[in-house]
Amino acid sequence: MNSKSENECAVTRDTEFISPKIDYAFKQMMNSETALRNFLSAVLKVPEKEINEIHYVDTHTLKEYEDDKYVVMDVRISLQNKCEIDIEMQMMNFRSWTDRVVYYSSRMLSEQIKKGQGYVELIKCISISILSFNIFDKCNFPKYYSSYHIREDIDHRVFNDLFEYHIIELPKISEKNFTELEDDNLLSWARFINSDDKEEMKMLSEKNHGIKAAYDELEALSNDEERRAIYEAREKAIMDYNVQNPAAREERARREGKIEGKKEGQKEEKIAIAKKLLDILDIETIAEKTGLSIEQINLISKNKL
Repeated sequence: MNSKSENECAVTRDTEFISPKIDYAFKQMMNSETALRNFLSAVLKVPEKEINEIHYVDTHTLKEYEDDKYVVMDVRISLQNKCEIDIEMQMMNFRSWTDRVVYYSSRMLSEQIKKGQGYVELIKCISISILSFNIFDKCNFPKYYSSYHIREDIDHRVFNDLFEYHIIELPKISEKNFTELEDDNLLSWARFINSDDKEEMKMLSEKNHGIKAAYDELEALSNDEERRAIYEAREKAIMDYNVQNPAAREERARREGKIEGKKEGQKEEKIAIAKKLLDILDIETIAEKTGLSIEQINLISKNKL
């Protein structure tokens, strides 16, 4: 499994590979009703046969701000006239992402009611977000999938069911998930979306008809010169954003700091071991045992390191 590490935003440079994490590609593959129906079944835990009358709502012209070049490419659908669903594939780590998703779902609700209509006309708004970064700390909240509703704090009775949120944090997928939930349909979808290995994606598509339809859509995109050019431009825009975005820079700095801190800790441990061995072993043997150089051992013996 060659999935990306936590919060890593770079994508493969294989010229034949189309990453489902690029929102344009994700939207293209969800143009297949077979793929979309299977994906919704996995997330919402409802049988596929109950998901019908899918109506796509165009969102490709929406922007965050008037001068924003990062066009919204969510998949927006109306389902059986009973709920509206917004599916977002997001690689861009916004500083206030949770505020943003609540704002969009609220706008989705407010757009339903027209002048003269009553509140009884409102239908449920479901937000499904697939993220290539973590919203919640992995150590304290390790599960890659979480769902949210508006409930009372103590006895958990439902206050209102007009809002529902589903979040998939791709960096939290681990090998442990694979062994424990091998037949889980949602996990298969998460693995497929998160994968940077075309062979793994093909293998997953052979086990699930919905993922197979999504895989075929990505193959068609790859072979379409015009659409592939749009995909590559979108990929570049996302990568540029993540380089310029303060939140993404802070996250990279934090991650790199952790790595450097770990290396420094390992070096200090080796020095401590070398000091204990100076009275019983020769310098060459200590260097061999600790992985430090002979020059470093000499400095340690002189209390200069």
